[in-house]
Amino acid sequence: MMTTPKRTTSSLLSSDQSDSPLGAALAIAFHKVGLQVYATSRNPSTMTQLNSLDIQTLALDVLSQSSINTCASQLSSLDILVNNAGAMSAMPISDLSIAKAQELLDLNVWSYIAVTQAFLPLLLKSNPFNVKVIDLKSGSAASNMGTEAKVITGKAAVLPKGSLYEVAKDRVERPMSGVDYQKGAVTAGVWAEGVVGDLLKGRTPKVVWRGAWLVSYLTLLPSWVTDGIWRGMTGLDVVAKVVNVAGKGQ
Repeated sequence: MMTTPKRTTSSLLSSDQSDSPLGAALAIAFHKVGLQVYATSRNPSTMTQLNSLDIQTLALDVLSQSSINTCASQLSSLDILVNNAGAMSAMPISDLSIAKAQELLDLNVWSYIAVTQAFLPLLLKSNPFNVKVIDLKSGSAASNMGTEAKVITGKAAVLPKGSLYEVAKDRVERPMSGVDYQKGAVTAGVWAEGVVGDLLKGRTPKVVWRGAWLVSYLTLLPSWVTDGIWRGMTGLDVVAKVVNVAGKGQ
């Protein structure tokens, strides 16, 4: 249970994932502590749960400059901007098409810049010496991140025929599906309350880690250690063994 004192301010949650459980949980958590929340999505009809809680919802497609401008024009003030849109691809770089890679960059990088630029005048008007722009990426929390590859590729993550990783297809495709990453993950509500509690502290931390403890602890380890852990989790250790054996047999 959060104990952050009630306050009145404005918050924009910019999410291009209309079915994101983390986005909805975050909007609710901000609302519970007394903020005026503007929750956004490409399709506002998917946010009926938020409407029932008296959370104002707005249409916003972060990949459309006209949609961004229209959304910004509907607000007269804003104190906090939360960039919460995002997607992922688990496809190995050797098999990822340039077109799909560009789609990921458009959503995960350029949309953040476009949205921030559009709402920056409102943020500066509110507090020119304490502009708050928050970029969120989730770790191990109960979400649809494991299935977001479908958003980008239009299908489940499956190695293409002839892939370098085809020698360990079953072992590699399992982590690509994201099914194992949900084990031990905190609920979306717990994650959101933790994030909001951290963000509204008197001194906001530069980086907030919320989710399963493993993710935050891994960042403290040397890269050669984490590389070994990820190889085992993603099946690259199996690929390396098969390739090594095949090479010796030639």
